[in-house]
Amino acid sequence: MDKFQSAFEILFSLAVIDGDLDDNEVKVINAFIDDNIGKSDYDTQASAKSLIDMTFDGRLKQIGRAANHLETVCSAHELNIIFEFALHLIAADGQFTDDEMAAFHALGKRWEIDVKRFVNRRLK
Repeated sequence: MDKFQSAFEILFSLAVIDGDLDDNEVKVINAFIDDNIGKSDYDTQASAKSLIDMTFDGRLKQIGRAANHLETVCSAHELNIIFEFALHLIAADGQFTDDEMAAFHALGKRWEIDVKRFVNRRLK
């Protein structure tokens, strides 16, 4: 697993955690990763198909595995950039579902980010 794959799997899992997927979300995620992580030959479409078929718990586990990997290869600043994009991704529809918040909090806990303070500072 490389940085690109890990970041994609976290962000895509968060995007579909509520059961809805907009066709442009994969493009937006890929563009963000290209701009902030780098290019990759990783097949995002195949990964997306696998992640869509997972249960909520399966997606949480995948987020955890990918988060563990990113923590070993990213700086705190890079993790913050990914986390902030994740926040905007789940907030894009104007509401936070319980599943989105549970997954977002689990990611923040894994990366030892104070989620409440982080959200308050960015969504003012």
